[in-house]
Amino acid sequence: METVLPRSVLVRWRAAIFTVFFVTGLGFASWASRLPSVKAVLGIDDFGIGVLLFVSGAAAIIGLSVANLLIARWGARQSMYVTLGFFGAGVFVTGFGVQFAESYAVTAVGLALMGIGMASTDVVMNVEAAAVEQSFGRTLMPLFHAFFSLGTVAGAGAGVAMAAWGVGVAWHLWSAGVVVLVAGLVALSAVPHRDSV
Repeated sequence: METVLPRSVLVRWRAAIFTVFFVTGLGFASWASRLPSVKAVLGIDDFGIGVLLFVSGAAAIIGLSVANLLIARWGARQSMYVTLGFFGAGVFVTGFGVQFAESYAVTAVGLALMGIGMASTDVVMNVEAAAVEQSFGRTLMPLFHAFFSLGTVAGAGAGVAMAAWGVGVAWHLWSAGVVVLVAGLVALSAVPHRDSV
């Protein structure tokens, strides 16, 4: 028999998953908003940018498969610690690759980590969102995805501001990475332990 959680726990759980959706969108848009700067610093053309995007997309396919394995082994809650870790690490490595290493290869490695982390986080956070929705007994999924969209708006807005102020790609992405990891991992502490995923 499934345990009925107190409403206060449900509310914190819902807020936690809202937060994960938000920071995932923020992290993605932070990178995307700095593509012109990435292109300029690395001295690459449109083809080079296309290859970087392909690397991230191909890695995302791996991330989708990895997420299933993680959920089967640890459940969605524990898996999100791992997937957000990958995502945050990718954001940090990408920033380092662009601004300090000025290396196309290092940047590609960072984007591969981001692709794996974002895609796998996407799977596990949707599994958790579905569980929250079921526990509340009403439709909440559109709201969760709205928080992802709000995150992309915040990330893109921050990117515009950082570019206008001349802030380097690394400092911008590292700031975003800190927000993703700190806010995301702290939020997960409010996700209840359950026997099922």
